[in-house]
Amino acid sequence: MTYKTEGPWRVDIQGPGETNWASNAIRFNTTEEAERYAVEKSWGWLSMQGYRIVPADHPQREEVDYAATADAGFISRDLS
Repeated sequence: MTYKTEGPWRVDIQGPGETNWASNAIRFNTTEEAERYAVEKSWGWLSMQGYRIVPADHPQREEVDYAATADAGFISRDLS
């Protein structure tokens, strides 16, 4: 399987008690930029339960499933 390696990328977050990923309109050229943004936000949003980095055109509002995200070759972090 070949994974996408070029942007744009998007950060999805899991809020407290949420069962679906949420995102905003910010996009990143690299996964490194996206993860830096996610980590910085996690320091300020203490209730963030996790995040994932996916291609910008990946379907939104998917059900939170860290294993499926990792199996698809994307970055995900469970912060809970």
